[in-house]
Amino acid sequence: MNGRPTTRYKATILLGELHKDAERPWHGVVPQGIDMVAEVWVDGKGVPVRLAQAAGATSVVTDFLSFGVPVSVAAPPDAETAESGA
Repeated sequence: MNGRPTTRYKATILLGELHKDAERPWHGVVPQGIDMVAEVWVDGKGVPVRLAQAAGATSVVTDFLSFGVPVSVAAPPDAETAESGA
């Protein structure tokens, strides 16, 4: 994966089970009957290389290219942000 040997792990997350948790009202956030399949590829040092997630018609793949590299992050202006209702 991305030029590195990796081990792939795969799990199915039963999102429907979240509806049974009275402490966290997931209704409306996670549709009932949808499960998530998550796969992660980890290199020999235990560092994730890729994370792939799929639930229903939505899928996301994230490649992790660098760890321990300094970054500079600035918050966006208030006009470019929004509150989440979730």
